[in-house]
Amino acid sequence: MLRHLRHDSTKYQDLKYDTRSSQQQFVFRKFCFYLINKIEEKEWQSIFEACIPAINQSVEILNVILPFLIYYSLRFNQTDTELISNIANYINDILNSHSVEKID
Repeated sequence: MLRHLRHDSTKYQDLKYDTRSSQQQFVFRKFCFYLINKIEEKEWQSIFEACIPAINQSVEILNVILPFLIYYSLRFNQTDTELISNIANYINDILNSHSVEKID
């Protein structure tokens, strides 16, 4: 059984690609937590926060949930004018790095 634990959102206020992260799951997990924090609609944010235990356990869950997180973070964020460029830059950093060989 997975328990829902609130994560420390203060660690995920900024999105910077960490070149030291050599494992895909850590790169995308940080990205997921950042996007969850960017959802300003509390009901939707709560739904995605409930997925945190599954996100922590499975790369497959990350692969499924990431497109939804990108969509809902953009849809329900009115205050962060840099969000689109931050997401695009982070994805480009991942694609340009040599630490992540393949995105499933």
